[in-house]
Amino acid sequence: MATTTRDLPLASRPTGVYGPFTKATPNGFSGFKAHIARCTSADLTIWPDLASRLKVMILRSYDGGTTFPNEPMGWEQGGGIIKDKFGAEIAFSDLSFGCNPEPTHVRITAEVINGPIRTFVDLTVP
Repeated sequence: MATTTRDLPLASRPTGVYGPFTKATPNGFSGFKAHIARCTSADLTIWPDLASRLKVMILRSYDGGTTFPNEPMGWEQGGGIIKDKFGAEIAFSDLSFGCNPEPTHVRITAEVINGPIRTFVDLTVP
């Protein structure tokens, strides 16, 4: 059964690097999904600046968190209102990271560029 937690509460985060945060992964871990709040006309205070960027890097460990081979998975996106192909505003950026083989730990680093960025992040582990 999937578990969702609010790993980063709604707050304004200035320019800078956050982390790294190291987390042990559960047995059978095959990846996770991050749900990141975006700017919409319903709430123009969340990540409104097009020049503001959020960059996320993830490293995996297969030896109990002793080493993290340099095999980064990453994601980067700018702020502002974005729309889908039908013109509807997208309220969240969803990123999925799969892992095979299963890591024992993950190390996550987030960077806010041209901040601040006001947002929250929910993580779902299947």
